[in-house]
Amino acid sequence: NSISLSSKIPVEASFLAELIKSGQMTTFNDLQNSALDDAKSLHEVGIKSVISAPLIVGRSNIGTYNIAKEDDTPFSDEDRDLLVQIAALLATTLENLQLLEKTQQTLQEEALMREILLVSSSQRSIQNAFEKICAIMANYYEVPRSGFVLFDEEQKEGTVIAEYSEADLPSSVGQKIPVKNNLSNEYILQHKKPLYIENAQIDPLMEPIHDVMKSLNIGSILIIPILINQAVVGTIGFDTTEIKTFNEEDIKIGTRVASQVSQTLQRTQAVEALEVSEAQFRSTIANLPTPIAITDVETGALPYVNQAFAILFEGDVEKIIAQNQAQDFYFDPEERAKVLDHVNEKGQINSIEIQLKKLNKLPFWGELAIHKINYFGKPSLLTAFFDTTKRKEAEELLVQAKNSAEEANLLKSQFLSNMSHELRTPLNAIINMSGFVMDGILGDVNEIQIEALEKTVDSGQHLLSLINDILDLTKIEAGLMNIVFEPIELNNLLESITATGKGLVKDNKINFIPEIEPNLPEITGDKRRIRQIFLNLISNGIKYTQKGSVYLKASTVEGGIEFCVKDTGIGIPPDDYDLIFKEFTQAKNMPGNVASTGLGLPITKQLVEMHGGKIWFESEIDKGSTFYVFLPLETPEIPTALVFENGATN
Repeated sequence: NSISLSSKIPVEASFLAELIKSGQMTTFNDLQNSALDDAKSLHEVGIKSVISAPLIVGRSNIGTYNIAKEDDTPFSDEDRDLLVQIAALLATTLENLQLLEKTQQTLQEEALMREILLVSSSQRSIQNAFEKICAIMANYYEVPRSGFVLFDEEQKEGTVIAEYSEADLPSSVGQKIPVKNNLSNEYILQHKKPLYIENAQIDPLMEPIHDVMKSLNIGSILIIPILINQAVVGTIGFDTTEIKTFNEEDIKIGTRVASQVSQTLQRTQAVEALEVSEAQFRSTIANLPTPIAITDVETGALPYVNQAFAILFEGDVEKIIAQNQAQDFYFDPEERAKVLDHVNEKGQINSIEIQLKKLNKLPFWGELAIHKINYFGKPSLLTAFFDTTKRKEAEELLVQAKNSAEEANLLKSQFLSNMSHELRTPLNAIINMSGFVMDGILGDVNEIQIEALEKTVDSGQHLLSLINDILDLTKIEAGLMNIVFEPIELNNLLESITATGKGLVKDNKINFIPEIEPNLPEITGDKRRIRQIFLNLISNGIKYTQKGSVYLKASTVEGGIEFCVKDTGIGIPPDDYDLIFKEFTQAKNMPGNVASTGLGLPITKQLVEMHGGKIWFESEIDKGSTFYVFLPLETPEIPTALVFENGATN
């Protein structure tokens, strides 16, 4: 297939162009005769018709959902309706995932800020608070060292007052850093904004202290000013032993931390800072369309739910927070314990589908995404809810459709089986009576009449063979094929098959060559069906071999017997490999003068598998094909269900 995951599909002059232009579902039922640029490539991989629906998020078309078929039968109204529903569900899911990802990122930052707030307000010593903040931020940025510098009142000199440093790095606590002729500090004091230096050992701004940077083995630096009333009172810095990129998000969160440190330095603003952070957090998810709830892990209380949650469960935000617990929204309250166990084991749940209930007790199906968070110092769960009721209904409809199709397939098999029986009786009479006439039993016939009767008998035999194949196929599909297992002397059976094979090539310019290992071990199987297997393969080889030879080989291998039927015929193109064992299909390389129903090899494959064996082949164009069959020595178990290449089962 030329289309795969991550494939780039040009929109212009492709089947996507019309869909994007119209914003509506688009159907292409005949790609073979289409003028689209990509129609040929799609047709070459077996795609003859495509139906596409747009994925609309908001007012934007962000992609398409496509279904391709390998035949040119038109898509039904039911196909189109189902595609529209699936596309709508996919678009909603993508939109919800985007919102959830944004929410998770925001919540991660807010969790960091709350942790900084907690440390800032709970430590009596500013130095202890700063040391803890250094450790938190070093872990967040994944850097080996961070530190606070406070400037003196005259802004002539800075002192490292707190630091986090990995064990093998030298400490810089207490170190004096000059402001005069220190271009980096001058920049901070003048511009009052963060400074990122990629390589502190060579950057011009760090020139006066290059030696210090080298002695401390410092690579990259991020310096963020701490402002009080628009005056720079110090900095919070992060440095690495290797070159590291600090992006805009890193700088943004660092600036927020510096702002919080500024508030910590002004103790009277600590409570206000906490309230601001809480307000920021709540405003982040309050108006999201995705229902979200925060649950206290220990008590099950709901300290926060957004408006979308209240709408989904048909309640009021304030009443839910005041009166309800998480288990009230599970149809089976015991399910919450299982969910908690899963979260504790995995750390999070990206998707789990369970039955929920609204406040009016009505049940519905929902999908949950759950992540652990720290909500104002308490272990909590952030849960996003998605109503999957419509999807469940669609799945039930699909199951019903599948069951109906299987029932129709069984009825078809029974009908074909009955019809085959009804046809065989008169056809046998025609063949026999024509044979009697041709042999002169019912009177003299001339050569012209004999030739006509021979054609009648040949055509009747071909039709009878087709009916027998259809009968075998329908028996297998319906589970009515009887396999009689008995001990088989293989050499005797193969001798009989060899005699028949030689008879099949007597009027052809080819040789039939048996290469049978003597004294083959006895196997267990159905003698008539095993004979059918190899005569099918031999007949098939003779059909497609104009000159040369057809071989029948058999030898002992580990666990069983390996047979092969090899011909020197036209071979099978690689593009047709997938068609070989499909019923009612034929290879494209088949000569025009060869009659074939496309049933022989599918039936052969099923008979081999019913004996617990397997069949495979190798082929090369213009050199021939070799079909291998392995049959086990031990008595196989009869399969309870056989699956055909087209998906039919019994």
